[in-house]
Amino acid sequence: MAILLFVEMSGTYVKDQGGCIGNYSLHLVSVDFECAHTSTVTGMNDVSERLQCLVLEHADGKELPPLSEELVRSLDLPAGVGNALPIAEVSALTGVTAHTLRYYERIGLVSVGRDGGGRRSYDREALGRVVFITRLRMSDMPIRDIRRYVELVDHGQSTVPERLDLLVEHRASIQSRMADLQWALAVIDYKITSYGGECSP
Repeated sequence: MAILLFVEMSGTYVKDQGGCIGNYSLHLVSVDFECAHTSTVTGMNDVSERLQCLVLEHADGKELPPLSEELVRSLDLPAGVGNALPIAEVSALTGVTAHTLRYYERIGLVSVGRDGGGRRSYDREALGRVVFITRLRMSDMPIRDIRRYVELVDHGQSTVPERLDLLVEHRASIQSRMADLQWALAVIDYKITSYGGECSP
């Protein structure tokens, strides 16, 4: 599966004899080819900032809330939405195609109940899992690693060390790619400056 990465840049810029240099803060915005349309997930910066604040509060002794609750909070849920959503509505809320949602269910990444007519019915836990999987895919985690992670979760608390190792390794991979993009962006800014352009945030 292909993923496009766009970079938003902010920071302090200074002119030097060599061109444009500065301190860069990168925000990766991903477009997943699995998504049929734009989802109604709120601004990534808002969501990521809230999660980061919760992590900092946890360092001060505050217990972290379930991640699924936070991920569902990130969706623009219409007023009056119940705890049983059809696949079409989940697709509209998350931006993930119905085909991909059925695939996630088929390979065991998410458990989806059925209503009285045998149609798929997503509860809040399933909806949160879909958002979680989508974020992992946006970070370029392979399906095989996501499946492994879900299998570990299903096997209970004894697998927490393995889950931690998997996520720490993936985090390092993300940081490496961000560093590569930061370097590439600096090179592009240099050339833009050499052509008389401006390196504005």
